[in-house]
Amino acid sequence: EEDKPGVKDDCSGACDAPHDAEGAPARQLAAVPSGAGWTFPEGTTLRAVTTLAPETFGSGKATSSYLTLMAGYKYMSFEVTSPAAWSYAGPLHENGAFGLRGNILSREECQSSFNFVTMGMTQDASDPPVFVASAFASGASVDTKNVLNSLKGDTAYPHTLFMMGGSYKMCYTPDGTFDATGAGANNLVPVPVVVIGVRSGCTGNGCLKQEKWDCYFNYRAEVEGPCWIDYRDFGERRGEGWGVRAATVSRVWWSQKWDEDKYVALPDSVEFRPGA
Repeated sequence: EEDKPGVKDDCSGACDAPHDAEGAPARQLAAVPSGAGWTFPEGTTLRAVTTLAPETFGSGKATSSYLTLMAGYKYMSFEVTSPAAWSYAGPLHENGAFGLRGNILSREECQSSFNFVTMGMTQDASDPPVFVASAFASGASVDTKNVLNSLKGDTAYPHTLFMMGGSYKMCYTPDGTFDATGAGANNLVPVPVVVIGVRSGCTGNGCLKQEKWDCYFNYRAEVEGPCWIDYRDFGERRGEGWGVRAATVSRVWWSQKWDEDKYVALPDSVEFRPGA
Protein backbone atom coordinates (compact mmCIF):
# COMPACT_ATOMS: atom_id res chain seq x y z
CA GLU A 1 0.00 0.00 0.00
CA GLU A 2 1.38 3.42 -1.01
CA ASP A 3 1.90 6.18 1.56
CA LYS A 4 -0.72 8.90 1.51
CA PRO A 5 0.41 12.19 -0.02
CA GLY A 6 1.78 14.64 2.55
CA VAL A 7 2.38 11.95 5.21
CA LYS A 8 6.01 11.26 6.12
CA ASP A 9 7.10 7.94 7.69
CA ASP A 10 9.60 9.16 10.36
CA CYS A 11 11.38 6.43 12.38
CA SER A 12 13.35 9.01 14.36
CA GLY A 13 16.55 7.17 13.41
CA ALA A 14 15.43 3.80 14.82
CA CYS A 15 14.50 2.05 11.56
CA ASP A 16 17.92 0.45 11.19
CA ALA A 17 18.47 -0.33 14.91
CA PRO A 18 18.39 -4.01 16.02
CA HIS A 19 14.95 -5.33 16.93
CA ASP A 20 13.82 -8.51 18.66
CA ALA A 21 11.43 -11.10 17.20
CA GLU A 22 8.38 -9.04 18.20
CA GLY A 23 9.65 -5.88 16.57
CA ALA A 24 10.66 -4.09 19.76
CA PRO A 25 14.10 -2.42 19.91
CA ALA A 26 16.70 -4.97 21.06
CA ARG A 27 18.44 -4.37 24.38
CA GLN A 28 21.97 -3.04 24.00
CA LEU A 29 24.62 -4.69 26.20
CA ALA A 30 27.01 -2.52 28.17
CA ALA A 31 30.64 -2.96 27.12
CA VAL A 32 33.00 -3.84 29.97
CA PRO A 33 35.63 -1.05 29.99
CA SER A 34 39.37 -1.68 29.80
CA GLY A 35 41.06 1.63 30.68
CA ALA A 36 43.04 2.52 33.77
CA GLY A 37 41.16 1.79 36.99
CA TRP A 38 38.37 -0.27 35.39
CA THR A 39 36.61 -2.92 37.48
CA PHE A 40 34.81 -6.18 36.82
CA PRO A 41 31.02 -5.85 37.00
CA GLU A 42 29.39 -6.82 40.30
CA GLY A 43 28.32 -10.46 40.28
CA THR A 44 31.24 -11.69 38.15
CA THR A 45 32.08 -15.38 38.66
CA LEU A 46 35.18 -17.54 38.12
CA ARG A 47 35.07 -21.15 36.98
CA ALA A 48 37.70 -23.85 36.44
CA VAL A 49 36.62 -26.47 33.89
CA THR A 50 37.14 -30.15 34.72
CA THR A 51 35.54 -33.50 34.00
CA LEU A 52 34.31 -33.74 37.60
CA ALA A 53 30.60 -33.47 38.37
CA PRO A 54 29.73 -29.97 39.66
CA GLU A 55 28.81 -31.25 43.12
CA THR A 56 32.21 -32.94 43.56
CA PHE A 57 34.67 -31.21 45.86
CA GLY A 58 37.27 -29.31 43.86
CA SER A 59 35.28 -29.50 40.60
CA GLY A 60 35.82 -25.81 39.91
CA LYS A 61 32.15 -24.87 39.48
CA ALA A 62 31.43 -21.17 38.94
CA THR A 63 31.39 -19.00 42.06
CA SER A 64 31.49 -15.34 43.02
CA SER A 65 33.07 -15.98 46.46
CA TYR A 66 36.00 -18.44 46.68
CA LEU A 67 37.02 -20.91 43.97
CA THR A 68 38.19 -24.05 45.79
CA LEU A 69 40.47 -26.36 43.79
CA MET A 70 42.80 -29.29 44.51
CA ALA A 71 46.56 -29.54 44.18
CA GLY A 72 47.63 -32.33 41.84
CA TYR A 73 44.45 -32.27 39.72
CA LYS A 74 44.37 -31.16 36.08
CA TYR A 75 42.17 -28.18 35.12
CA MET A 76 41.38 -27.64 31.42
CA SER A 77 40.37 -23.97 31.32
CA PHE A 78 39.37 -20.94 33.39
CA GLU A 79 36.33 -18.81 32.64
CA VAL A 80 35.26 -15.40 33.94
CA THR A 81 31.57 -14.64 33.44
CA SER A 82 29.83 -11.34 34.21
CA PRO A 83 26.06 -10.73 34.40
CA ALA A 84 24.23 -10.98 31.05
CA ALA A 85 23.81 -7.21 30.75
CA TRP A 86 27.56 -6.86 30.14
CA SER A 87 29.70 -7.75 27.14
CA TYR A 88 33.42 -8.45 26.58
CA ALA A 89 32.91 -8.75 22.81
CA GLY A 90 34.71 -6.27 20.59
CA PRO A 91 38.18 -4.75 20.43
CA LEU A 92 38.56 -3.74 24.10
CA HIS A 93 39.18 -7.32 25.25
CA GLU A 94 40.12 -9.21 22.08
CA ASN A 95 43.81 -9.47 23.12
CA GLY A 96 43.30 -10.30 26.81
CA ALA A 97 45.21 -12.78 28.97
CA PHE A 98 45.01 -14.40 32.41
CA GLY A 99 47.95 -14.72 34.79
CA LEU A 100 48.18 -16.58 38.11
CA ARG A 101 49.82 -14.93 41.11
CA GLY A 102 50.24 -15.48 44.84
CA ASN A 103 47.83 -13.96 47.33
CA ILE A 104 48.36 -10.36 46.16
CA LEU A 105 46.19 -7.41 47.18
CA SER A 106 46.28 -4.97 44.25
CA ARG A 107 46.26 -4.87 40.46
CA GLU A 108 49.65 -3.17 40.43
CA GLU A 109 51.21 -6.34 41.88
CA CYS A 110 50.21 -8.41 38.83
CA GLN A 111 53.30 -7.30 36.90
CA SER A 112 55.90 -8.12 39.58
CA SER A 113 57.92 -11.32 39.20
CA PHE A 114 58.03 -11.59 43.00
CA ASN A 115 54.40 -12.72 42.83
CA PHE A 116 54.86 -15.45 40.21
CA VAL A 117 54.00 -19.00 41.33
CA THR A 118 55.62 -22.37 40.71
CA MET A 119 53.41 -25.16 39.44
CA GLY A 120 53.43 -28.91 38.86
CA MET A 121 54.71 -30.76 35.80
CA THR A 122 52.22 -32.20 33.31
CA GLN A 123 52.19 -33.67 29.79
CA ASP A 124 52.13 -31.50 26.68
CA ALA A 125 50.51 -32.21 23.30
CA SER A 126 53.60 -33.60 21.56
CA ASP A 127 53.81 -37.20 20.31
CA PRO A 128 55.09 -38.88 22.38
CA PRO A 129 54.13 -36.45 25.17
CA VAL A 130 56.78 -35.01 27.44
CA PHE A 131 56.44 -33.46 30.87
CA VAL A 132 56.57 -29.66 30.95
CA ALA A 133 55.65 -27.00 33.47
CA SER A 134 51.93 -26.42 33.97
CA ALA A 135 50.06 -23.53 32.44
CA PHE A 136 50.59 -20.31 34.47
CA ALA A 137 53.97 -21.55 35.78
CA SER A 138 56.52 -18.88 36.69
CA GLY A 139 54.48 -15.96 35.38
CA ALA A 140 53.35 -17.50 32.07
CA SER A 141 50.12 -15.95 30.79
CA VAL A 142 47.16 -17.66 29.08
CA ASP A 143 45.42 -15.91 26.19
CA THR A 144 41.68 -15.41 26.57
CA LYS A 145 38.76 -15.58 24.16
CA ASN A 146 36.15 -12.86 24.60
CA VAL A 147 32.67 -14.21 23.86
CA LEU A 148 29.56 -12.27 24.90
CA ASN A 149 29.74 -11.81 28.69
CA SER A 150 32.63 -14.24 29.25
CA LEU A 151 36.42 -14.47 29.08
CA LYS A 152 37.83 -17.97 28.64
CA GLY A 153 41.44 -19.14 28.86
CA ASP A 154 42.11 -22.70 27.64
CA THR A 155 44.81 -24.63 29.52
CA ALA A 156 44.84 -28.11 28.02
CA TYR A 157 48.18 -29.74 27.14
CA PRO A 158 49.69 -28.47 29.24
CA HIS A 159 46.86 -28.37 31.74
CA THR A 160 46.79 -26.23 34.87
CA LEU A 161 48.25 -28.36 37.66
CA PHE A 162 48.72 -26.72 41.05
CA MET A 163 51.75 -28.15 42.82
CA MET A 164 51.08 -26.72 46.30
CA GLY A 165 48.15 -25.78 48.42
CA GLY A 166 47.65 -22.13 49.29
CA SER A 167 45.89 -18.90 48.33
CA TYR A 168 46.16 -17.47 44.83
CA LYS A 169 44.76 -14.64 42.71
CA MET A 170 43.89 -14.59 39.01
CA CYS A 171 45.11 -11.48 37.19
CA TYR A 172 43.68 -10.27 33.89
CA THR A 173 45.09 -7.85 31.34
CA PRO A 174 42.99 -6.52 28.43
CA ASP A 175 46.01 -6.04 26.14
CA GLY A 176 47.78 -9.34 26.82
CA THR A 177 50.73 -7.89 28.75
CA PHE A 178 51.41 -7.39 32.44
CA ASP A 179 54.16 -4.79 32.07
CA ALA A 180 54.52 -1.90 34.50
CA THR A 181 53.24 0.74 32.06
CA GLY A 182 49.88 -1.03 31.88
CA ALA A 183 49.53 -1.68 35.60
CA GLY A 184 46.47 0.56 35.86
CA ALA A 185 44.64 -1.49 33.22
CA ASN A 186 45.60 -4.82 34.78
CA ASN A 187 42.96 -6.17 37.11
CA LEU A 188 42.33 -8.85 39.73
CA VAL A 189 39.48 -11.24 39.07
CA PRO A 190 37.30 -10.62 42.16
CA VAL A 191 37.21 -14.31 43.15
CA PRO A 192 40.15 -15.61 45.24
CA VAL A 193 41.46 -19.09 44.40
CA VAL A 194 41.98 -21.48 47.32
CA VAL A 195 43.94 -24.67 46.57
CA ILE A 196 43.76 -27.56 49.02
CA GLY A 197 47.05 -29.41 49.44
CA VAL A 198 50.54 -29.62 50.95
CA ARG A 199 53.12 -26.85 50.57
CA SER A 200 56.82 -26.63 51.28
CA GLY A 201 59.67 -24.17 50.91
CA CYS A 202 60.94 -25.48 47.56
CA THR A 203 60.87 -22.97 44.70
CA GLY A 204 61.10 -24.75 41.33
CA ASN A 205 58.35 -26.05 39.07
CA GLY A 206 57.70 -29.68 40.00
CA CYS A 207 60.07 -29.50 42.98
CA LEU A 208 57.61 -30.89 45.52
CA LYS A 209 57.92 -34.36 44.02
CA GLN A 210 61.63 -34.34 44.85
CA GLU A 211 61.24 -33.05 48.40
CA LYS A 212 62.63 -35.09 51.26
CA TRP A 213 61.61 -34.22 54.78
CA ASP A 214 64.06 -35.26 57.48
CA CYS A 215 62.33 -34.99 60.83
CA TYR A 216 64.50 -36.06 63.74
CA PHE A 217 65.13 -35.64 67.46
CA ASN A 218 68.42 -36.20 69.28
CA TYR A 219 68.78 -37.38 72.84
CA ARG A 220 66.91 -35.03 75.17
CA ALA A 221 65.97 -32.99 72.12
CA GLU A 222 69.31 -31.21 72.26
CA VAL A 223 69.12 -31.01 68.46
CA GLU A 224 65.92 -31.35 66.49
CA GLY A 225 64.89 -31.16 62.85
CA PRO A 226 61.95 -29.29 61.33
CA CYS A 227 59.35 -31.61 62.79
CA TRP A 228 56.21 -29.57 62.28
CA ILE A 229 53.29 -29.51 59.90
CA ASP A 230 51.61 -26.10 59.89
CA TYR A 231 47.87 -25.83 59.24
CA ARG A 232 47.59 -22.06 59.61
CA ASP A 233 46.26 -20.11 56.64
CA PHE A 234 48.19 -16.99 57.63
CA GLY A 235 51.52 -16.56 59.41
CA GLU A 236 52.67 -20.08 58.65
CA ARG A 237 56.35 -21.04 58.81
CA ARG A 238 58.38 -20.66 55.61
CA GLY A 239 61.42 -22.49 54.34
CA GLU A 240 61.51 -25.47 56.70
CA GLY A 241 58.91 -28.03 57.54
CA TRP A 242 55.67 -28.52 55.67
CA GLY A 243 52.40 -26.63 55.55
CA VAL A 244 48.93 -27.83 54.62
CA ARG A 245 46.08 -25.79 53.21
CA ALA A 246 43.41 -27.91 54.77
CA ALA A 247 39.87 -28.69 53.71
CA THR A 248 37.08 -29.65 56.12
CA VAL A 249 38.83 -33.00 56.64
CA SER A 250 42.55 -33.52 55.99
CA ARG A 251 44.87 -36.44 56.68
CA VAL A 252 48.60 -36.78 57.24
CA TRP A 253 50.55 -40.02 57.35
CA TRP A 254 54.22 -40.95 57.43
CA SER A 255 56.51 -43.87 56.72
CA GLN A 256 57.90 -46.31 59.24
CA LYS A 257 61.08 -45.44 61.11
CA TRP A 258 64.17 -45.53 58.92
CA ASP A 259 67.29 -47.42 59.86
CA GLU A 260 70.18 -45.23 60.93
CA ASP A 261 72.75 -43.99 58.41
CA LYS A 262 76.03 -45.91 58.34
CA TYR A 263 79.60 -45.39 57.23
CA VAL A 264 81.18 -48.60 55.91
CA ALA A 265 84.97 -49.00 55.77
CA LEU A 266 86.21 -50.26 52.40
CA PRO A 267 89.82 -51.18 51.48
CA ASP A 268 90.57 -47.76 49.97
CA SER A 269 87.74 -45.55 51.14
CA VAL A 270 84.74 -45.05 53.41
CA GLU A 271 81.29 -45.46 51.89
CA PHE A 272 78.21 -43.66 53.19
CA ARG A 273 75.06 -45.78 53.20
CA PRO A 274 71.86 -43.95 54.11
CA GLY A 275 69.23 -45.70 56.15
CA ALA A 276 66.26 -47.24 54.36
